[in-house]
Amino acid sequence: MEVKSKLAPGFPQFTRRMSGISRAYCFQVFPPVLDVKEWIQVTPDLLHFIDHTNDLLSFYKEEFEGESVNFVSMSAKENGNTKVEALKQLADATAECYERAVQLLQSSPEALNAFRGFCIGFVAFHSLSVRYKLNNLDLR
Repeated sequence: MEVKSKLAPGFPQFTRRMSGISRAYCFQVFPPVLDVKEWIQVTPDLLHFIDHTNDLLSFYKEEFEGESVNFVSMSAKENGNTKVEALKQLADATAECYERAVQLLQSSPEALNAFRGFCIGFVAFHSLSVRYKLNNLDLR
């Protein structure tokens, strides 16, 4: 669905949350033996990281295929930015979420290791998937 007006602030994020599976992933990141108190406060940032890492890495494919119903395009329209500006803002915000989570988990090495391992695997999975066509960019 296309963002029609600035009168619908937050619609891109609402759409993203409703269409993603970040909540299911989020609660599988940490080993069940860990007390939930050790990691629960990173949940908002982890949800953002999961959703928007996917948005960042799928943007090239979506642009290539002419898709405009995606978080970056809808966010750009909502804020009156270019897609490149929206992409940069999203990348910065996603990196900030990662850094905050790392800081928050410093007191629990096991939770921190689980978080870092998940993030590395999540980015690698999406980066290497032919679905996202990133191999077309000849990045090395």
